[in-house]
Amino acid sequence: MLFELLHAEIEKGRNAWNTEMDEKFRNLQLEMSQLKTKCHMLEEENDNLKIETDETSQMIERERLKCKDLTEQNRNLEEKNELLMKQSSELHTTMEVLHEENERLVSEATKKNAHLMRLESEANSYSLEIKNLKDQLKVRTSLSESKMLRKRVEELQNEIVQLSEIINEIRNSGNVEQDGLSAAEVENGGQAQENVNGESGWSDFDEFDVDNPTTAQVPEKPKKDHTVTRISPAEIIEVAKLRVQLKTVEADLDQAKLTLQKELNERDHLMRKVEFAETEAAKRLKEVEAKEAERIEAQNQFKRILGMVEEREAKLRSAEDLTERLRNEVMKWQEEVRRLEDQKKAVEFKLLVI
Repeated sequence: MLFELLHAEIEKGRNAWNTEMDEKFRNLQLEMSQLKTKCHMLEEENDNLKIETDETSQMIERERLKCKDLTEQNRNLEEKNELLMKQSSELHTTMEVLHEENERLVSEATKKNAHLMRLESEANSYSLEIKNLKDQLKVRTSLSESKMLRKRVEELQNEIVQLSEIINEIRNSGNVEQDGLSAAEVENGGQAQENVNGESGWSDFDEFDVDNPTTAQVPEKPKKDHTVTRISPAEIIEVAKLRVQLKTVEADLDQAKLTLQKELNERDHLMRKVEFAETEAAKRLKEVEAKEAERIEAQNQFKRILGMVEEREAKLRSAEDLTERLRNEVMKWQEEVRRLEDQKKAVEFKLLVI
């Protein structure tokens, strides 16, 4: 009887325990089902995260390659910029040299122009002086003066002839005292004849030809006092000097013209040289401005590329941070999955033990 009671009690306890275990088992099964569902979801999410991580890694790699290319382009642009800066410096130096040369040439041209103006003024003065001398010479050698001089020459010739007749008569008279006087008069007559035909001034003027008094016929005139109008030798010498001075001034004028032409040619050459230098300077300045514009454009492009690189680097850092966060979250979920799997294994082990 006691045994039956114990057996009934045991059976009752077993039924209660079985009921409790069934309830726990159902709860565990439900929890396991939920865990499996959650694990499945976590696995899918993990797969998605892996795909996103791979895509992010590929994007990061592409960005790195782009960054490398941009860095190479940046280096090339820096080298090009340095080359342009060097060329710009050389062009600036050349411009300074050309500017100094241009100033020197302009200064020389100014001096040459002033010198040419002085030469032109002197040439004009020479021309005016020559004109005045020619006018004076024309006045002195006018037709009326020429006739007057010829008349004076004829009078002198007549006077010489008369003196010669007187001398011959005195010689024929045999008077010694008159011979001495005759000799003096002959000497004076010879000097007068020398003044007429022997002076060098007459040789310079073809219009004042004088006949040789020795070949002139002696006219028969009564012996009487004869008044002779004498020409001044100073005037003849002055005319000769004026002609020599005229030739000298004309030679000086020709020389001045040659010098002036030479100076004009030099000035034209210098002006052409200055114009060429100015043209070259303007050309160089345009080249410098073009190179400077290219340098500024390259520098601006470099800044734009540098900004793009910095922007890409910022995006890359943001992507790396996002990848790191995703990686940490994946690791956390993987840890949670491992914990759930361990818990599941423990429950299954308990079930197997039971």
